[in-house]
Amino acid sequence: YFFSPPANAPDPGPPPCLASGGVTFGSFNRLDKINDPLLDRWGRILAALPEARLLIQARALDRAGARRAFLDRLARNGIASDRVRLEGSRNRAGMAALYREADIALDADPWSGGLTVLELLWMGLPVITLAGRHPCGRHATSHLRRVGLADWVAETPEAYVSRAIAAARDPGTIATLRALLR
Repeated sequence: YFFSPPANAPDPGPPPCLASGGVTFGSFNRLDKINDPLLDRWGRILAALPEARLLIQARALDRAGARRAFLDRLARNGIASDRVRLEGSRNRAGMAALYREADIALDADPWSGGLTVLELLWMGLPVITLAGRHPCGRHATSHLRRVGLADWVAETPEAYVSRAIAAARDPGTIATLRALLR
């Protein structure tokens, strides 16, 4: 098989937005995949959704210097540190547990997620991705289309922002996907 889910993955559980009243977007990409045009989009998404938060996990965030530099990059792109939670490295079981703390995943581009997207879907998280022009930017597009979530694939940066905002305003769909994706 191409994908084997983590043997000890917890149940997806309900999306956190149902209890908190605000959506938590998650990014589980390497920091070198997160560029300033992407951060600009994330800033526009958060500006449109004052109750939304951003959870970012990356191994590089284990280093204090990398955390400070990344927080500076976020601030330059209009993302206040009080709306962001940064997490460092975790093992596969720890990642599965962390996925439960987000409602919607935001993919990176031009290098999209592959195995991570499959794990996110297994844990009930829909993923918003920007369809890339090259194979390295189309992994998530392929996975999303395969599971019937073609409408979560944006063809333009503006559509990525619009799709994220619309998805965040639809907790019913988030809850349904959380229950059914696995």
